[in-house]
Amino acid sequence: MQQDEQELLHFWHLTGKAYAGLLDLATYGETISVWDENDRSTYQKRRNEVCGILQSLKQYVHTSGQRVRIDSLCLLLERKEQLLDTVMHTFSRFREAGEIINRKIQLIASHIRNEKAPVGVKEEVPKKGFWSFLKRKKRKSVYSEQKEKRERLQLAEKDRKVSTASILHSLNRELTGRQETERERLLVQMERLFNNNMALNCRLYGIIRDFEFETDRRLEERYMQFLKARERSFYTVSTFAVFISLLTILLYIIIHRELNRRNRYRRQLEASNLENTELLQSRKRMMLTIAHDLRSPLAIIRATAELLPGEQERAMQEEYAGNIRYASDYMLSLVDTLMNFYLLDIGQARENISVFCLETLFREITNNYMPLVQKKGLQLLTWYSGMNAVVSCDKGHLQQGRRIISCLLISQLLSIFNFHYLFYY
Repeated sequence: MQQDEQELLHFWHLTGKAYAGLLDLATYGETISVWDENDRSTYQKRRNEVCGILQSLKQYVHTSGQRVRIDSLCLLLERKEQLLDTVMHTFSRFREAGEIINRKIQLIASHIRNEKAPVGVKEEVPKKGFWSFLKRKKRKSVYSEQKEKRERLQLAEKDRKVSTASILHSLNRELTGRQETERERLLVQMERLFNNNMALNCRLYGIIRDFEFETDRRLEERYMQFLKARERSFYTVSTFAVFISLLTILLYIIIHRELNRRNRYRRQLEASNLENTELLQSRKRMMLTIAHDLRSPLAIIRATAELLPGEQERAMQEEYAGNIRYASDYMLSLVDTLMNFYLLDIGQARENISVFCLETLFREITNNYMPLVQKKGLQLLTWYSGMNAVVSCDKGHLQQGRRIISCLLISQLLSIFNFHYLFYY
């Protein structure tokens, strides 16, 4: 588009120069009556410059008709130059007619001066011959001689006047004839020049009309291209803006989801870390409790085994044997609990489905530790809500939980005095 704009500006510049050159030629041609060879050379030089500008315009014209009009305009300008040259020579011949008068006026003036001089009359001398001696001389009278002399003077005067008038008349006739000839020739040349100017004006009008039409067409085409480019730019910018907006929204959604996912993962990791930490702490406490629980039965078994060989009574031996069996069963239950926890960690635990009542299970747990609570002087309060139901599940897992609760109760009972502990099931 920038190249088209530069081409259009250069076209306007050349068109303006061509118009100015044609106007200068038309104005300069009006002074043809006073031209000389230098003026004709100046006109020819200016005409060549205008034709060069018109030929330069042909490369910016896209139709063959306009190129033909430009060529015909250059030919008409060249023909006008030839006609102006002919008219210039005609005017020069008019000026030569004045020079003819200047040349002959001297002859007429000298002839008039001769007319003003006195006229002498020659006397007639009679011819002498052989027979003149035989003839008798006749003498004329004085009156007749004066009369003849006067007649001869009148004839001489009349001849001089006739010769002067004939010279002036011939000069007038020659000058008038030449002027008429040159006038007729000038009229013909002026008519040709007028016709050439009319054709030149018509051709120039056609070229101007074509240039205006071409300029309007290019301006309209450039304006439409500008509108299309602006509309295309608007659509492009709008599409780009919509795309950027959608991309921004999409990126915001992705970033928001990623942040939420990271926050969720972070919270899950924190919760898992907290849970693992609590689980490790509970495992440590459980291991300490289980180690403590294992030491107690083992100590009971060892002490009972040491007392059993020296005991003579049958009843005490059976009591000692019952204590050993109870402690051994308790230790086996603790070991089974540890094994079950290990199987749960590695995902290989097996379920043993059975039907039982939840409230009965938890009542057994609390009843087993009620004497120990009373011995410590504590108060154990229980409250069961919604547990009067029969369920079908792995009772061993609940018993493991029972053992954990038992361990917690034992640890609390052994280390805390005057403590109110409340369980809600």
